Amino acid sequence: MSHIIHSVFDGEVLRPEESLRLKANTRYKVTVEDAQVDGDPYPSTALLALAEDLGVTDLAERHDFYAHHRK
Repeated sequence: MSHIIHSVFDGEVLRPEESLRLKANTRYKVTVEDAQVDGDPYPSTALLALAEDLGVTDLAERHDFYAHHRK
């Protein structure tokens, strides 16, 4: 399970901009990225959030096969 949460760092702690549905006193792994006010200048960053490692090593070479089941 993963969520994208926008937060503000006040110099000591990260303060979420929205309420969180997280279990109290539970450890969470957090990845921090600098957010752009006008949006991320790199569209591929949005794709990265959706990416999943499928373990396919030849995806670029065999894209048609994987995407469209063509040889």
